Amino acid sequence: ARVLSRAEAGSEKGGDLPVIHRTRENFSWPQGEGVFMLDHDVRKDRSVILTQEELLAAITKACPDLSSAPMLLTHSASSHIYEDGKLIQGQAGMRVYIRVKDATDIPRAGAALYKRLWLAGFGFIEIGQSGAMYERSLIDASVWTPERLDFAEGANCEPPYSQCRPDHVL
Repeated sequence: ARVLSRAEAGSEKGGDLPVIHRTRENFSWPQGEGVFMLDHDVRKDRSVILTQEELLAAITKACPDLSSAPMLLTHSASSHIYEDGKLIQGQAGMRVYIRVKDATDIPRAGAALYKRLWLAGFGFIEIGQSGAMYERSLIDASVWTPERLDFAEGANCEPPYSQCRPDHVL
């Protein structure tokens, strides 16, 4: 199927493929093995920028059982962008991928890890433009719904722009 936004409903963009929308009605967690994705974003004020080692240390401090779990760590698709060889966007965040036995448990596990990070001292309040206070942590708590897409591959840059993300770490 071709996945389109609701705004594109009825468009001919599906071609010969059926068109579905990115909603929970069309997506679900598989029963069985899956991938638990942790999304770490750099704070908007860029006051704290973690290394890969620091991020993994924080996650395993909050949940020591994860220290023996196989993980893949990579930099966000919007990280490490250059214009004519000059860095214009450094590290914007990272992803941690953890293989799990039961993907239907990802929303519960994500919420539990988010709370554990707060208890371990890795939570903070971010002030929005309107002055509203938002609870944040080292990982984004809004990504554990099955209809979320993970733009994992990187940016599609055209000259004079390029991307040079560090290698993935297993």
